[in-house]
Amino acid sequence: HSWGEWYSKDGNEHERQCSICAEKESYSHEWGVWEYNSDTGLDERVCQICKTTEPRDHQHSWGEWISKDNAEHERQCGMCAEKESYSHEWEDWSYNNENGLDERVCQYCKELDSREHQHLEPPTDLQYTLKSSNRNNTHKMGAEYICEICQKTIVLTKDEACLYGDVFYERTGVNDTHTEVRICQVCQYRKTQDGTCKPVGELKYIKVAAQVYEYFDCGLCGDWCKRAYHTEHHFGNWEYYDEYVHKRYCGCVEGREEEEHNYVYDKNTSMISCDVCADAREVESHEHGYNTVDEMGLMNIIQSPAYAEILSHSQIANPNPSSGSWCSRYEFRCQICGVKYYIHYAHKFENGVCTRKGYCGGIAQIAR
Repeated sequence: HSWGEWYSKDGNEHERQCSICAEKESYSHEWGVWEYNSDTGLDERVCQICKTTEPRDHQHSWGEWISKDNAEHERQCGMCAEKESYSHEWEDWSYNNENGLDERVCQYCKELDSREHQHLEPPTDLQYTLKSSNRNNTHKMGAEYICEICQKTIVLTKDEACLYGDVFYERTGVNDTHTEVRICQVCQYRKTQDGTCKPVGELKYIKVAAQVYEYFDCGLCGDWCKRAYHTEHHFGNWEYYDEYVHKRYCGCVEGREEEEHNYVYDKNTSMISCDVCADAREVESHEHGYNTVDEMGLMNIIQSPAYAEILSHSQIANPNPSSGSWCSRYEFRCQICGVKYYIHYAHKFENGVCTRKGYCGGIAQIAR
C-alpha cells in the first residue's frame, strides 16, 4: 500500500487511504495531554497521529495543599494556575513531651499549630470529697482526674457553703440563755449563736442551801429559765385535810395555809358541803339555831339550847355596814354537822338613825 496522510474520521478514530487500491484503515485517536487554552478558557488535547484537536470545559488539575497562613491553606491548578483556599481542618490536640506544648496538624496541608498546654476539662460526673473546714461557714472540697492529653494528674479544689442540719440547744448555765447549735452535715463545723430560753409547763421550785428559787423549764434546752428568788408564795387549790380544816400549799413545799371549812347545810338532803374544798357528807337531819330569832335578848340566848354552840359571846359588828344589811351578829357552830351559822341583829332605826351605834356607828336609815 501507498498510504496517504492520517485524517480525522470522527471524534473517536482517524483513518488513511491507499492511493493505489483505495483501501482504508482506521485506528483510535492517540491523544496527547490536556492543555489549557487561556484564549478560549477550554482544555484542549491533540491526537498525536492526525493532529485533530478536541476541546472540553476546563477541569482543574489541582496541586498539593500548602499552608497559606495559620488560618488557611491553598492549592493551585497546574493547568490554569487558578488558586483556591479553605480554613485549616485540624486534627485533635496532642501533647509534645519534648517541648511541653499542645500540638495539632492540619489534615490537608500538614501545617503545625502549637499552644501552651491546656488540660482537658474535668468529666461532668467528677466526684468532689471533703478536704477541710474553712471555719467560716464554708468548707474546701477537692477532686482529681487525669488529663488524657498529657497524662498528668490534675488536682481541683473549690469552696462550698456549709450544709447545716437541724438546730439543737446546749445549756450555758446563765439564766434565760442557751446556745443554738447547727452542725454542717459535710465538714461537721459547729455554727453557734446565743438564744433565749422558752419557758414551758408549770412554775417549779428548788432549794439551794437556805435559799428557795422558782423557775420554769426551758422547752428547748431543758435548763432552768425565768429563775428568781422565791419571795412570794404561789398557792395551789384548797385541799381537804380533816373534818375541821382544809389546806393549800405553795409549790416550794415550805409555804402552806389552812382555814376552817366553810360548810353549808342543806336540810332537804341532810348534806353539808364545803364551798371551798368541795368536801361533802351526809349528817343527821336537824335545825340550826333551835328556832332562835332576831332581836332576842342576851338572856334568851343564854337560855336557848343554841347557847352551847356559840363561838363568840360578844356581838360582832358588820365590818361593811349598810342600812339594808345586818347590824351585828352572834356566831355559832352546830355541834351536829359542824357548820358555822349566825344569828343576825337588824338595825334599830329611830328618827332615821340606828340607835345601836356600837355596831354600825349610827348608820342613817335609807328608804328601801
